[in-house]
Amino acid sequence: MVRSIRHLVFWPTFLVLIAAVIASLMDLEAFLGATTALNTLILDNFAWLFSLAVSIC
Repeated sequence: MVRSIRHLVFWPTFLVLIAAVIASLMDLEAFLGATTALNTLILDNFAWLFSLAVSIC
């Protein structure tokens, strides 16, 4: 059985992944700093939402 991929879902995600791999290969320290800052930003602003989702489920 042949299944076609959903291009609107696959390609943006694939390109973000490739960009992350290239960025980490070019400058690992800057990449780690940026991803750590993004993770902190998300947790600072949405920790309540994660807690709510866990409580509901």
